Amino acid sequence: MTFYYLTEWDQLEKVYFGLEEPRPEKTEMCPPDEIELLLVPGLIFDRNGFRIGFGGGYYDRYLKDYSNSTVSLAYQFQVVENVPTETFDLPVEAIITDEQIVKVK
Repeated sequence: MTFYYLTEWDQLEKVYFGLEEPRPEKTEMCPPDEIELLLVPGLIFDRNGFRIGFGGGYYDRYLKDYSNSTVSLAYQFQVVENVPTETFDLPVEAIITDEQIVKVK
């Protein structure tokens, strides 16, 4: 997974399922060490910072070598006691909901 600097909407192109992704020829790659805070998506989270994502494992592979801060945004109903985890799953440092901030680390 690669992140890019985005300054204008026309730097995006529609790909599969109507998603929009950066057009590499119109953008510049952002090195991982320049990303100070990474927003990590997910469907369900637990109070230990683990999450169930969208099944691709992209963020788990990226987080393995990422050392700066991580946070997820969710509604309170998306935070549960425990989610199933695998050995490669890495938690986020905090989950910000519409009702509270769950600090993990």
